[in-house]
Parts: sequence; structure tokens; C-alpha cells
Amino acid sequence: MLENNNFDEVVMKRHTAREFDPEITISKGELLQIITYATKAPSALNMQPTRFVVAQNNAAKEKIASVAGTNAPEILSASAVVLVGGELDLGPFEDDLFKRAATAGLLTDRAVEHQKPMIDHLVADFKQDKQALREFIIQNSSLAAMSLMLAARAYGYETGPMTGFDHEKILPALDLDPAHFMPTLLIAIGKPKNAPDSLYRIPASKVTVFK
Repeated sequence: MLENNNFDEVVMKRHTAREFDPEITISKGELLQIITYATKAPSALNMQPTRFVVAQNNAAKEKIASVAGTNAPEILSASAVVLVGGELDLGPFEDDLFKRAATAGLLTDRAVEHQKPMIDHLVADFKQDKQALREFIIQNSSLAAMSLMLAARAYGYETGPMTGFDHEKILPALDLDPAHFMPTLLIAIGKPKNAPDSLYRIPASKVTVFK
């Protein structure tokens, strides 16, 4: 249930949790609500390549922990661990996306006349340039991941994002098809066992240049 809709509280008091209360569970329905917020993140040409794999049971979390090394404690204690990544084969998915938009009555003339040719061109380029595809997925899924972490906090949870895991080994560990899924990062979600550390942040004035 949404607990905090105060933007300042959600953003300014968000901290990374290192250990969670293992007795706390999060329902599938609530996790889907949180992920729904994440799906509203900006997506280039509205292509929406981001995918989410949610591990809730201990067996799945142990498999993730086995390829995450020192990050294992927060993974095993979390209520859920979300592997955020992206779809690698965007051609068939693009066709399905336009069909779904049409069925929902949300396929605009602009999308057909302007976006679709651009998407077709981009998908063709991705078949030749795998690095460009990887960067595209990283950019899109990272925006969604941040939205997910803020949504989780609004629902009363804290998160712990992690990149230090074996991106190749996690695919067979979770029975994911390497031809379709590219992992970006892991996000542990739950109620923190202890108050997360408040870390110093460089003031905006020190990291911003106005032209």
C-alpha cells in the first residue's frame, strides 16, 4: 500500500539498505504495483525494452547470491530481489508493441508516421551494432530502475541496488535466455533491519555548470 506520497521525503531521504528484516514479505500484487511505476519511466521512442525478473523464494535468492559474492547478505535477507535488464531481440517485440497499442486505442498517427520508421531503422542498426544495443538497454533500464527504487520507498520499503555480480552466470541461474535478456542491475527490496547510513552528497552547485 502506498504509504508516502511526499516527494521530498521519498527522494531526499532515500538511502541504500545493506541488510533487511527477513521476516517481512511483500505480496506479488504490491510488487507489481511498484513495478508499474517503474514502467512509466521515460523510454526512447517508447520502445520499452526494460524487463524485470523478481526473486521472492529462498531458492531463487540463493541462486542470485551465488553469483553476487559479497552482496549476498542483503540479497538473502531481502523480501524480494529484482533483476532489471532488457530484451535483446527488439524486432518481434516492436511489432507486438504496436499491436497492443492499437488494441488499447493508443496507437496515434504520429507513432505510425513518425516513430515506427525511426524504430525500424534503429532495430536494423542494433542487429549490426551490438554495443549500441547494450547501451540502449542500459540507458532505458537504468531510468526504470531508479523509478522502481523511488516507488518502493513510497510504498514504505528501502532498496539496495547492486552491479557487482556476474552478469553471465546469473542468466542460467535464473533460467533466462541469453538471446533475449541482458541484465543491468539487481535491486534488493525490503524493510531495513537497521537504519541505513546517511552519506555525504556533493552539493548541486559543485557538480553543475551553467552555460
